[in-house]
Amino acid sequence: MMYLDGYDPLVVSVESLTADGNNLNLESEEELQTQSVLMKFRSKVSEDGFVSVSRDLLVGCIRTNAFVGRKSGEWIVENAQKGFSIEPMKSSVEVGSSKPITFTWTPPSDHDPNVLLLTSVLLTLKGDVPMIFDVMLSGLVAFK
Repeated sequence: MMYLDGYDPLVVSVESLTADGNNLNLESEEELQTQSVLMKFRSKVSEDGFVSVSRDLLVGCIRTNAFVGRKSGEWIVENAQKGFSIEPMKSSVEVGSSKPITFTWTPPSDHDPNVLLLTSVLLTLKGDVPMIFDVMLSGLVAFK
């Protein structure tokens, strides 16, 4: 089983909004559902322009009964956006460990610092249960 760690809270968990947690209206288990996660970036203005900001999103893999035959899980990042660099775009992680994906935002020189940048990339985790994440990237330039 694979997991993500290191992102910002997006919304209150669905389970906390139901009386007993069993009334969730989920689609078929075979259909892949996209989950959204948020990563916030706060750049600063310097004498040389904008300062690059980096954050790590950890991808981990734990052993489950369904994952016994596999020794690793894989991920791939798609739709990289202008101003963001992502390393590595594709890799694997061994069972029992985690690896970082480094997201770096370098605002272009013509970026309006008064405008919040919102974009997203798709992250697909391929483990015992494939998962797709819509990683929303939010960039803001701070003046202090």
